[in-house]
Amino acid sequence: MREIPEAVTPAGKWPWLGGVVWLAVGMLLGRMLFPVEKIIMKRVEVPVEVSKVPEQVPVREKAEVSVKAAGPVLTGSPWRRLDEGMTEEDVLALLGPPLRKQQIGQTRCYWYYDEGSENAYVDFFLGKVHQYRIPWR
Repeated sequence: MREIPEAVTPAGKWPWLGGVVWLAVGMLLGRMLFPVEKIIMKRVEVPVEVSKVPEQVPVREKAEVSVKAAGPVLTGSPWRRLDEGMTEEDVLALLGPPLRKQQIGQTRCYWYYDEGSENAYVDFFLGKVHQYRIPWR
């Protein structure tokens, strides 16, 4: 029996050629179906007036500070001695009993110390302080 030699085709030599041809055809059809609008940019000059700044700016002699300003509790507060890793007994001795407790599963517990909001809390994980938020006044 006689063997038939394999024909050498461009696709056999260059298998990627078909993909390139389809890509080019798609790009040309895309340009015809969806023409790109030309964007025209025009530069316009806008007049700007620069006012002269006085050489000396008046400075206040004394700044008034309000003692009743909103902010975290003061330095002497027991909240400042609270630290991560403290036990529930340590926190109870330091801050006293919480207004409410929220148990989440068996490993997490929140103690809330602020009336009506979740502003001040201590987050316990496995019986130790994981994180906390100092109350604002």
